[in-house]
Amino acid sequence: MTMLTRPKAIFYLLAVFLAGGIAGGVAGYHWHKWRPPGPPDRQKMLAYMESFLSRKLDLTRDQSAALRPALEQAATAFVVISDESRCRMDEVIRKLHTQLDPFLTPAQRPKLEALERERLAHFAKTNQPPPPPASDAGRREPPPK
Repeated sequence: MTMLTRPKAIFYLLAVFLAGGIAGGVAGYHWHKWRPPGPPDRQKMLAYMESFLSRKLDLTRDQSAALRPALEQAATAFVVISDESRCRMDEVIRKLHTQLDPFLTPAQRPKLEALERERLAHFAKTNQPPPPPASDAGRREPPPK
């Protein structure tokens, strides 16, 4: 049996550290890539836009204050657009399920219903409200200021 020399020990330690870093980076990349996005948060979006524009355009405090109403309006519009988009996607999925129904066997229909329940459960699991009915699209009240 050979002795583990100091250079070999350092090499092995660095190799293990590097392998762990690569594995963690790959896992983190895939986790982030496959993580479903949630609905936009109006306050976070507003804070980001203010910070980004202030930093990139070197805005003064007076300019930032003057731009705030326009940014608030844009953040609210983004939330409404997101709600409308989710409603439209929900309509497409429900229409697809209706179109699939005539082609399914009696054994397959409960499976499709289970898929719909899983889809709605996904919203609950990710703390997202389920898509509102089509008639309510875009009617969500903006959060209080």
